[in-house]
Amino acid sequence: MYIDYIQCSIIEFNVNPILDHTIANIMTNKIHKIQVAIFVRVSTKQQDTKRQVDDLKKLCAKQGWKVESVITETVSGKTKNSHRLGLIKLMELADTGLIQKIVVSEVSRLGRNTREVLETIDELSNRKISLYIQNYNLETLTPTGKVSSMAKFMLTLLAEFARMERKHSLIPILRLFLV
Repeated sequence: MYIDYIQCSIIEFNVNPILDHTIANIMTNKIHKIQVAIFVRVSTKQQDTKRQVDDLKKLCAKQGWKVESVITETVSGKTKNSHRLGLIKLMELADTGLIQKIVVSEVSRLGRNTREVLETIDELSNRKISLYIQNYNLETLTPTGKVSSMAKFMLTLLAEFARMERKHSLIPILRLFLV
């Protein structure tokens, strides 16, 4: 009943365009689940993707997001994007319009080359597909579909930290500052 009243006020009174859009987004998320792709990467065949996939599926269920696809790849994060079959498949899926969001456990799953990670994020943003990074609860697009300046700034730093972790084995040191 409360939602019907809000919906009526949007249609009949057009109270506030910004508020109307926010309420419409909330209602749309409740009626039409946001469709997501889960993207998981591990570096070696000795590593398993199961934990990442399970954690991200739980997150999606908790958020009410519908998982359309789970894409996994086993490849070093330093591999160029043009040679990463999983990432290529993810971008092809993004082109179909079937998803609104991509969920990863951390930025380094997109790669460890700062420039290529940022290019991937920009390509997704240009397609109006948001990237959600679980370990920082960070999302690239706002609910209105605009690029989040703060998220972009944070992702630039996080992508560079991921590159440095690979190059200099700074994992223990960086985790102290980022947690």
